[in-house]
Amino acid sequence: MLSPLLALPLFTCPAPCASPVPISPDVRIELDEEFDKRLEEAGKDPKALWDLVLWCESTERDKNVRKVLLKLVRVEPDHREARAKLGHEHFDGKWFTSEKKLAAYKKKQAKERAEELGLVEYEGEWVRPEDVPFLEKGMVKNDEGRWVSKEELEKIEAGWIRQDLVWVAPDEIEKISEGLWKCGDEWLSLEAANAWHAEFGRWWRIPGDHVLLSTTCDRETAMKALDELERAYRDLVRAYGSPTPDLVELLVLRDVEQMERIAEGNPEFGFPATDGAGMANSGRAFFADGWFDPESKKWNGMGVSFWDVEAENGEKFAVHDVRLALGLSYANIMDPSPKAVAKAEKKGPGSRWVEDFESEKKLPTWFRWGSAAHTSRWYEATVERGGDPLWVRKWSSSNLSAQGGLHSWSTLFDFPISGDNAETTRLVNEAGLLVAFMLDGKCTPVTEAHGAIKQALKEGKDTGKIFAQLRKELEKHEAELRAFAGL
Repeated sequence: MLSPLLALPLFTCPAPCASPVPISPDVRIELDEEFDKRLEEAGKDPKALWDLVLWCESTERDKNVRKVLLKLVRVEPDHREARAKLGHEHFDGKWFTSEKKLAAYKKKQAKERAEELGLVEYEGEWVRPEDVPFLEKGMVKNDEGRWVSKEELEKIEAGWIRQDLVWVAPDEIEKISEGLWKCGDEWLSLEAANAWHAEFGRWWRIPGDHVLLSTTCDRETAMKALDELERAYRDLVRAYGSPTPDLVELLVLRDVEQMERIAEGNPEFGFPATDGAGMANSGRAFFADGWFDPESKKWNGMGVSFWDVEAENGEKFAVHDVRLALGLSYANIMDPSPKAVAKAEKKGPGSRWVEDFESEKKLPTWFRWGSAAHTSRWYEATVERGGDPLWVRKWSSSNLSAQGGLHSWSTLFDFPISGDNAETTRLVNEAGLLVAFMLDGKCTPVTEAHGAIKQALKEGKDTGKIFAQLRKELEKHEAELRAFAGL
């Protein structure tokens, strides 16, 4: 039988009813007793508990409503009506007692999922690590998925297109379909454009997928070189473990005379481009560490080589030379000297410029030059059917044999880039062998040490101790190294 309390009026309302009359203290005491009785009788019966919730609401027992709701959701966790009254949120098969707890859960889940995908947090968003350098520069992706500046995106949306790196306005685009090239303010035929770009400082600037080729060579030769360089880029990624955030720029000149103008320095071109020690491979490729624009004073350091189609075996040797130049540019991007460059751009390169530039490097010389030499002298070649893909490795090995074999470990690991081209070429070739063995020697301890270096570089961690371990492993497995090289 229902309690007679249910028949009690909750309010006394005189006519006309102006406002409810509060429940009297005596009635509240009786209701408290009734609540305790009903709560005990409900026990763990979800329906009885829910009926009690409704009764509490009808008798204005707000504090008791929450108490019963909490008991109800313990008995029946998925009681949606009760959860709704408590303000709980349902997400991912779970109930959350507040928006704050739900937000914290979502944030945790997003972080775990992002870390599984190898993403990193940047300004509150999860992005790929390789995207961070572009985002820091304020760049955005266009419809093709290519990173561009906001200014570039505006031009693209306005109908402009690029011919290499030259922007072409919508009303001039038809010139491109006519086979013309924009050179300065003029539109020239390919033949005339080749002559225009053959001049110093007016070289072609041709972007590839990963490489920016500046060259005075004719366009046909330039495209051959770019194709070779894109393949070389993949070898460098294997060595360092990560792609570069920017296109890797290098300069390929049409003959050795043009290259020497940079190597020796020229007033019209800027400060001397090298300390004389940057030459490698018998002067056929080097890193222009002292190249500063004479007007802006901006540093233009990059790998430099040449591709002379007129010289005997010019193209045969050029393939290896441009690969070495690319490797040197790549090394500087992965291991830059920002403080030395900033100081030199502000005050000009002083007498200690090269020392300051090199002392800021974090990676050992043998690894930077060895990675470049690997992609130049120890890579697996693309050959026609029936050819030997290891012919480059065998050629380099035969050169080392003819030159007296390997230097001592101390000389090899600690060598400086000297002005002696013959000695430098030999040491660089040996360093290339070390990297080739790391990549393809199938020596587990060496491979693992190299893997640790790649991971540290990817995470921006110090590599000093890891390189010391790699050196120990290489020395311990000298026999396998020599067998790999055929020495």
